[in-house]
Amino acid sequence: MSDPRVVVIAKVVIKPEKLATFEPAWAEFMAGVKTEPNCIYFNVAVSQDKLTYWMYEEYKSQTGLDEHESSD
Repeated sequence: MSDPRVVVIAKVVIKPEKLATFEPAWAEFMAGVKTEPNCIYFNVAVSQDKLTYWMYEEYKSQTGLDEHESSD
């Protein structure tokens, strides 16, 4: 049987003028992701200028990812 896990690698580039509002929203988002029951692993790498975020996400299944994407 194949492994149903789903991995997402995403890159987010922030406009410099949006950085001040992005950072607090990002912190709130990260706190929520860590409590999602279907999230196996979530890690972020941030560029030195804080304008580029690379995310590695792993979910138990496609359903878990779908739930993550539909959450507030």
